Amino acid sequence: MAAYRHNKSKVTIHYKDFYRRRKRRGHILFLLAAIGISCAAVLGTHMLLEPFQTAVPAAASAATPASKNSAVSSSTVDKSSWKLRLVNASHPLPENFTVETSPVGNVRFDIRAAGELQSLLDACSSSGNRLILCSGYRSISKQTTLYQTEIRKVQAQGSSNAAEEAATIVAKPGTSEHNLGLAVDFGCLTDQRCDEAFGDTPEGQWLMNNAYQYGFILRYPKGKESITGIIYEPWHYRYVGKEAAKEIHEKGICLEEYLA
Repeated sequence: MAAYRHNKSKVTIHYKDFYRRRKRRGHILFLLAAIGISCAAVLGTHMLLEPFQTAVPAAASAATPASKNSAVSSSTVDKSSWKLRLVNASHPLPENFTVETSPVGNVRFDIRAAGELQSLLDACSSSGNRLILCSGYRSISKQTTLYQTEIRKVQAQGSSNAAEEAATIVAKPGTSEHNLGLAVDFGCLTDQRCDEAFGDTPEGQWLMNNAYQYGFILRYPKGKESITGIIYEPWHYRYVGKEAAKEIHEKGICLEEYLA
């Protein structure tokens, strides 16, 4: 009997240990299951949100190169260069200003840009159009004569402020880009009057679409009169260099806006 009780005690202890271990194992399995469920929930949420999470960086990265390139296109141009010298009513040339010019056709042009002007003329001819050079470099004395002539024309029309009105058509001496040697007035066989109609000719249209490739811009665009102070002049082009001309053309701005 004593031996039996002793064995029964051992059996009882054995079962207690068994149930204790089983209980502990149950806790562990429960914890593992809970962890598994949590991981699955997190993974599922991530998979649901992943398209939206990757779309934002993709859009941001797509926008970054554009803004970066835009900054580069401006920063690579030296805006203090001779090509971009601003000449207008508020930025007159000094009285002692001089520039070396060379002949291009029947006009003279800044010697540093004369080759580009000739390339533009050749390209236009190759397209089946023919440009005529009406005016290039003008001395300040020649500009004075033109300005005074325009004043008399405006006065004859009864204007009470002839000098200022004339300045919107012919720049005051020293404030004309022609005095700078980087401006040219174009015409064609059907229009050599330097008027708005030139802009509608095949040559005028060719210039608007292609002049920037040779470093030239339409200097006084339509809609920018309040900024340039000059009427729309589709015949008047200014050399600014290829990089600046491309940016000005693509953005649809005038030189004052570009330099600002």
